[in-house]
Amino acid sequence: MAIIPVHETFIRARRRSGRHETLQGRRGATPRPAGAAPGVTRGPLGATVVLGPLWGLWHLPLFLSEWGGWPDVTWLRVGEFVAFACVFSVIVTWVFNRTGQSLPLVMLLHVSVNNFMSIVYSDMFPSIATAEHAGRVTLLAGTTAAFLVIVATRGRLGYRPAEEPVQEPSQEITHRR
Repeated sequence: MAIIPVHETFIRARRRSGRHETLQGRRGATPRPAGAAPGVTRGPLGATVVLGPLWGLWHLPLFLSEWGGWPDVTWLRVGEFVAFACVFSVIVTWVFNRTGQSLPLVMLLHVSVNNFMSIVYSDMFPSIATAEHAGRVTLLAGTTAAFLVIVATRGRLGYRPAEEPVQEPSQEITHRR
């Protein structure tokens, strides 16, 4: 059974990657509260469009390892991975926003996808278990999910702006004489 290796891999992956890379940009790129300086507020989709490629580039050193297929890695595989990072970033942003900006749940999502692709995928789908097929399948699935989230949320990706406090009129009564 794959439960023990999945658990061990989850612990190791959480320690070395998910925590740090998730913290790199999710909070800093999300929309700023009302009253922020002009020009710095981005919508959630705009922030995700910026973060997705950066997140993909963050992972490029992996392609210099056995995981990434080194020394036989192709530019097409790297491009597909960066494209997947972009569309998966939409899902990550949606989960982040819908869970009250919970980084632990975003980390769990990220590590779950990593573990599924590293441990379970080839056993579950043996006929398409090559690295090339896996990359294309995840890109297709991620693109489909991202498209559905964008359409369902109308591009807001689950973001709910904080309510601005209601300012009540002053209680002072001024008398004119």
